[in-house]
Amino acid sequence: MLPMHHSFLRTGFWLTLGLIGFSGCAVSETLSLIRQSATGAQIEQVLSAAKDSGMRNGVVFAEHSATIVHDGQPIGLLVSGSGLAQDASRENSNCFLALIKTAGKVELIRTIGAGEWEAESCLSLQAIGVVRRAGAKALPRIGLVYKAGAPHGAAIEPVVLAFEPKTATLRIDEIASKQASLAGAASLLDISRVVP
Repeated sequence: MLPMHHSFLRTGFWLTLGLIGFSGCAVSETLSLIRQSATGAQIEQVLSAAKDSGMRNGVVFAEHSATIVHDGQPIGLLVSGSGLAQDASRENSNCFLALIKTAGKVELIRTIGAGEWEAESCLSLQAIGVVRRAGAKALPRIGLVYKAGAPHGAAIEPVVLAFEPKTATLRIDEIASKQASLAGAASLLDISRVVP
């Protein structure tokens, strides 16, 4: 059985990440995800933000919603989903992750189907959780494991998000995501073994 910090979100337990400061001294900074279903109003809020960003036919992956907690303080609710978006040459299914802040603001990040993953299409989110390589000296990370449609068929695609404590925001960590992909990471445990 996997240790608690590598368990999938669906277990409903805390997923915790401890950090070591860049100075080499231990710090108490933690990042956790707690499984929590989005309300109907929150789902509508996320779908509205997806539409405002240029997506249509948005859907929410209800089984992968969670409250993000940093150092014991709730930051907001993470809600994942997908929608159709037009790029330069075609309409494509994009995966997204929305962060509904405690103040009500929605921040949306497109993953599969956009940016580095524009050649792929969003099929589903398989897992989400906090990941950490033993001894790593880095910002808190959230790992996502997607099933993506690719020209050669369906594939498992890892994406790594970095949490910025000062601004309480998430961003795609392109370097860690590429490392996880090149290593063939197909689970949260695999991602945690390769993130810098």
